[in-house]
Amino acid sequence: MKIAVAHCPELEALAGHIRSFGQMLTRREGHLTQEWIAAVRADDLSGLHSFANGLERDLAAVVAGALHSLELRRRRRPRQPNQDDVE
Repeated sequence: MKIAVAHCPELEALAGHIRSFGQMLTRREGHLTQEWIAAVRADDLSGLHSFANGLERDLAAVVAGALHSLELRRRRRPRQPNQDDVE
């Protein structure tokens, strides 16, 4: 995979955008969504442009979700001392 990505600029750009989107969600940096969309549009990746357009349609919800999604997941239910790791 790394070899294929290294030899194809489009795949390399796509992988970078996907990685940065994941980091943005993980770090709860929803405020960076518009910057991410601008970076995506700077590359010729029509499939990702379509995804960015979808994000932009309800940007406020996307930003709020990116800021709070991990926090909500952590609050779902308290872990019991005898609970298995498998859900």
